[in-house]
Amino acid sequence: MNVQEYLLQCKVKSVSRLTDKQVCNYFNNENVGERQSDAAQFAINMAGRTMFGEKISKSKVMASLRKSMTTGRMFSIHFVEREGVYSADELPLKGDYGWVYEP
Repeated sequence: MNVQEYLLQCKVKSVSRLTDKQVCNYFNNENVGERQSDAAQFAINMAGRTMFGEKISKSKVMASLRKSMTTGRMFSIHFVEREGVYSADELPLKGDYGWVYEP
């Protein structure tokens, strides 16, 4: 089901009006590919927990999931360390490491 159909089903006019639970349900069902669904499930389940010394932010996860629904871009979450990038321009963080939420 595409996003517009899902919004109709939920009886809301925009993604921003969906509850967190409705957003999670969209990514749990067969609305997105398996890889994207797995990434969303991981992020949702780990939100608020700390991994690699960095907390996964629930608000950032939900904002990124909503942005994915709005833009049609694939959701992903990954951990980045300064050593793993070629230049400082590629590091979307203020520190040396952290979680990156896309889009």
